[in-house]
Amino acid sequence: MWDLISACELIRLLRPGVMNCGYDIALAGGVLNAGHSDKDLDLVAVPMARSSSKAQLALFLNSSFLVAKIHNIHNGEVYELQHGGKSIDFIVLNH
Repeated sequence: MWDLISACELIRLLRPGVMNCGYDIALAGGVLNAGHSDKDLDLVAVPMARSSSKAQLALFLNSSFLVAKIHNIHNGEVYELQHGGKSIDFIVLNH
């Protein structure tokens, strides 16, 4: 189960690597709305500049997590990740 404490811990851990790629990271979904989720954790990577590197971010995610699947969406991609046996939907928005 994900809760606000475990989500914030993970965000703080990931933020330096994500920011190094030109993105910032935000919490979304059930954990933000209800304070917990039995299903997954929804995180959003927002590009902070035109020079943000989606390829560099993908390498960072692949080096940090087991990437189960990648889905294209209208304005980006969703990376389905596994962390400690728990699911994460990591949404990477386009510029």
